[in-house]
Amino acid sequence: MEAYDKKFGKDRIARMIPHMTQVGKQDGISFSFGGKVANTMRSHRLLELARRQARAEGDVRESKVDRCAEALFRAYFENEESPGDPDVLLRAASEAGVDDVNLSFVEGSECESEVRREIRKYQGGLGIRGVPYFIINEEYQLSGAQEPEAFVDIFREIASNK
Repeated sequence: MEAYDKKFGKDRIARMIPHMTQVGKQDGISFSFGGKVANTMRSHRLLELARRQARAEGDVRESKVDRCAEALFRAYFENEESPGDPDVLLRAASEAGVDDVNLSFVEGSECESEVRREIRKYQGGLGIRGVPYFIINEEYQLSGAQEPEAFVDIFREIASNK
């Protein structure tokens, strides 16, 4: 909680946590906010590997990436585990069906250049400094946690412009 207090302020966190907990329960997420904040480069590298594999398999929806991200989010937001912990990464890869992930991959640098390129692209071009940050159709942007209606409004606008 200390990291959240520093980032958002104690008063704001005192309001955010109950709201997020309530909203999460509606979607089957049992938020627990005691996870260790860590460098997420390893997690991002794993997601990039999942993306490569999904594309190579012809999975245009990249569902392997979604499964991997969900496993990582569950570990951090529900189980209070570190997103940089090798055991967490290996388990997430296994749950998502990401092949060829072992300790050597986790502790190595494969996929790092792609991840850093994406970070530079979005930080530099759009000024993104935090997550979540949503880019829809490379035109619409939403920063921070949003109510579903915010997305619905964008989707309706996109549909009306077609």
